[in-house]
Amino acid sequence: MVICDEDSKYSGIFSDTILFFIASTYIDFKTVRAAFPLFLAYLSSLV
Repeated sequence: MVICDEDSKYSGIFSDTILFFIASTYIDFKTVRAAFPLFLAYLSSLV
């Protein structure tokens, strides 16, 4: 029973880590996509 408890604890941490990774990647992607036109305008103003 103790081994099963340890397994469930680690699998919970593992799934939480995956969810956090997916969420952070999605947020980063939205931020980059929103800031990309501004970044292009900044580059074109430098040239």
